[in-house]
Amino acid sequence: MRVVGITGNYFLPQRTGAPSPKGAYYLCAEYWHALLSEPVLPWYMPYTQNDTLLKEYSNRLDALILTGGFDIPSQFYGGDPSLDSLCTLDLPRVEMELKLLSLVWGRIPILGICLGMQIVNVFCGGSLWQDLPTQCAHSRNHSLSNKVPDLLAHAVSLVENTRLLEVMQKPKFMVNSSHHQAVCTVGKGLLVNALGEDQIIEGIETPDGSFLGVQWHPESLDAVEQKRLFAWIAGR
Repeated sequence: MRVVGITGNYFLPQRTGAPSPKGAYYLCAEYWHALLSEPVLPWYMPYTQNDTLLKEYSNRLDALILTGGFDIPSQFYGGDPSLDSLCTLDLPRVEMELKLLSLVWGRIPILGICLGMQIVNVFCGGSLWQDLPTQCAHSRNHSLSNKVPDLLAHAVSLVENTRLLEVMQKPKFMVNSSHHQAVCTVGKGLLVNALGEDQIIEGIETPDGSFLGVQWHPESLDAVEQKRLFAWIAGR
């Protein structure tokens, strides 16, 4: 059975309702449910900076999903530190996933969702819009689905002759949207595979199709084309 790693988030101890005085690692249920319909063994990975554990993860994974989450500090892509105050930063997660990517990149299929796509772009030397409302006056509201995860916010058009179009089998569709950061300069060795109506980059991939990244949240949508992304990472 194929082992698919899934990264998640950290519930800060100071947040209201924290389940433990030391916080809690968690995975949003939608990712788990999306994989339970596939013939795979999902393996959730809490944060760790332990190099031995990360190497063990990398040796045992057949595929990887980098999930959505918080924001990437400006220090990782040459951004403006003064805009970090507009972000909810998650330094330990970013550090872990960049280390993990250095161990698995090019060896196993990777699906990057929202933050997961942005982390891969930064890993490949690309940059981000730190805050779309502040930096891109032409961008639409990309946070419409924050409180209602399956709310369809805008249309996305897939680029011809990309692996994403081959997988999803539909050139244009509506998606949800829960982000305020986005890919700005595309990282080395990556291609744009999807664009929003405002020309904000909504997807990137590698030329060999071993990595697919999408800015929306397919795990929260019931459309057939969205489920195909999880069938792809499952090897079907």
